[in-house]
Amino acid sequence: MCIRDRFPLALGGFKPAPEIDVAHYKKYDAYYSKALVGYVLFQFVVALAVGSMLLFLYLKMTGETVVAAAVFTILTLLSCGALLEGRAWLKYFEFIRLIVSLLGLYLFKDMAIFNSLAIVFTLVQAGSFIWFCFIQNKIIYAQETSSI
Repeated sequence: MCIRDRFPLALGGFKPAPEIDVAHYKKYDAYYSKALVGYVLFQFVVALAVGSMLLFLYLKMTGETVVAAAVFTILTLLSCGALLEGRAWLKYFEFIRLIVSLLGLYLFKDMAIFNSLAIVFTLVQAGSFIWFCFIQNKIIYAQETSSI
């Protein structure tokens, strides 16, 4: 039985795929500015560092701090993916994530290394905030398409 026989003419019949011009075919456009790639890489390293800290120190941490570190890591990785996909909601999400993460630092106040942790984390987040303000105009946001 031929594949053309499986598609009745009454339902439109068989429609072959269009020919592809190999010389001019472009599967996807993967252009990203160097500043954006650097920011995503930096955020990924921050998430990796916090995740590693979580794995090695979770026995010395309270339940709230474990949850806060896990949520921060997950949201940072979500932000990295959304940055590369050019999601429209990313700008607000990233600013909220950076600000809330600084507020979440309060949960770690009882740890012995709080002072050095607070200084380093505040510098990293402040630098990330400034860096994101600089690159947000270079991000091309994907346009939402209708579901129809």
